Amino acid sequence: LQAAILRPKLRVLDDWNRMRQEAAHYYRQRLKGKVAIPAMPRDEADPRDHVAHIFCVQVANRDQVQSKLERAGVLTAIHYPVPV
Repeated sequence: LQAAILRPKLRVLDDWNRMRQEAAHYYRQRLKGKVAIPAMPRDEADPRDHVAHIFCVQVANRDQVQSKLERAGVLTAIHYPVPV
């Protein structure tokens, strides 16, 4: 059942990954020097290395930033609320 649902999505997977990569590049360029962006396991020369399905930033005032983004209609989440 899962394969039947997901198989058609394979046709658009490369496009979705490219859009995620472009969004991550956009964020990195505009947030550079403003927030801490942990290194992604990728080679900058080959952007296909990482699909950036999660774009993580680190800020000192996380709750305030998250509230402000929420008011602006930007979805955020705390991926690991408690460290592993």
